[in-house]
Amino acid sequence: MPELFAASLTPFTSPTGDVDHEWIPKHLRWLEANGADGVVPCGTTGEGPSLALSERKAVIDTVLKHRGKLRVIAGTGCVALPETIEATRYALEQGADAALVIPPYYFKNPSDAGLLAFYRAVCDALPAGGKIMLYHIPPVSQIAIPAAVIAGLLESHPGAIYG
Repeated sequence: MPELFAASLTPFTSPTGDVDHEWIPKHLRWLEANGADGVVPCGTTGEGPSLALSERKAVIDTVLKHRGKLRVIAGTGCVALPETIEATRYALEQGADAALVIPPYYFKNPSDAGLLAFYRAVCDALPAGGKIMLYHIPPVSQIAIPAAVIAGLLESHPGAIYG
């Protein structure tokens, strides 16, 4: 049976705009009670690109601590490759089932070779058994991940691509 993963929200307090970590467990329980098998924190729906790396790690920590039976695919993609690698390793080492990695989206129309090099660098840095899911939503990221890039990743890093 297919699994249902919810792109979770990141709650913020008012008026400071800090992440509301007390609300996250309530949201997770609601998602679970309503049929979710897993959760995707810190993706674009969860304001991942708007969070500092330290904030993203803290959200991932809170989600993993209160995950219950939910599987977790943590949004870890950043504009900068070193931060993407750091966030991805962190999420996986803390116990996320996989990491969702958006392509580097600041510069438009990257070459296939450039995208492949980016994702290969992320895969090269994965902890043992770590997996990533490719974020292929061009209307949001403005970057498509061509089939040739996916094929190249599957060839160079079999078992590292989730989904």
